[in-house]
Amino acid sequence: MKKIKRNFGVPRHKRIKRESRLLLAKAWVTEYAGKNLIKGYSKHFAVDKLCAVKELTLLGYKIEEEYVTQLKQSLEAQKKLIEKRKKLREDRLSGSIYDDYEYMFWEYEDYVQGDSIF
Repeated sequence: MKKIKRNFGVPRHKRIKRESRLLLAKAWVTEYAGKNLIKGYSKHFAVDKLCAVKELTLLGYKIEEEYVTQLKQSLEAQKKLIEKRKKLREDRLSGSIYDDYEYMFWEYEDYVQGDSIF
């Protein structure tokens, strides 16, 4: 018999699919007392902000187009930053640790022979 996977560590409202989320969101929005509805929605239901915007517009909330474009730009900037950091990390790791050893051996040979730079 196959073991059933249980998600006891994750709250139920973060595991539900869109259809159920939309039904629960109507009640949740009336109880929400924060300033930024999109941020609160995305945190409560564990979705990204663009998904929150899309679902809130499906519920009938008006969201400024300027805010949506700003969100898209910030997500693009975050993706570029992550790619840049990833590339820097790969460059740092791809550089062989043995690159400097040849230089070190030359210094050691010069030191042993008495032609030390020091």
